[in-house]
Amino acid sequence: MIESSDPTRNRQLAFFKEIDAVKLIQRQTVLMDGSRRENDAEHSWHLAIMVWLLAETSGQKLDLARMMQMALIHDIVEIDAGDTFCYDEEGRKTQYARECKAADRIYAILPEQQGSRLRELWESPLLGSSVPFFSRPAAAVMGASGALRG
Repeated sequence: MIESSDPTRNRQLAFFKEIDAVKLIQRQTVLMDGSRRENDAEHSWHLAIMVWLLAETSGQKLDLARMMQMALIHDIVEIDAGDTFCYDEEGRKTQYARECKAADRIYAILPEQQGSRLRELWESPLLGSSVPFFSRPAAAVMGASGALRG
């Protein structure tokens, strides 16, 4: 990994290295072509595209930059917490606690101001923030990709 003489930059680089692990988290959702399960990085990218396009046609005044950021970071915590399948009732009982612990560790890798901002951004949809976010409807569409394959 590249190192810098700037401690702030080194913490950012360490975070980039850490989040590379998102590519290794396999989800239950199968790609639309049915060839394999998607990983969290693919899911987050697809969700960001969906949020962008759904926001454009929503007829509402939305903070698209914030929504895109939320889409891109929402599953980073799964590096530690794992992907909790929506039908895993036992896993869902501990999901929030596991994800909060993961968020505390992972976002603390960043410089304090950035880490705090991302931690708050990650948690805002969980706490019923007034910021409009399409993650649940878009994720539902993505979860139904098997039906979309026809």
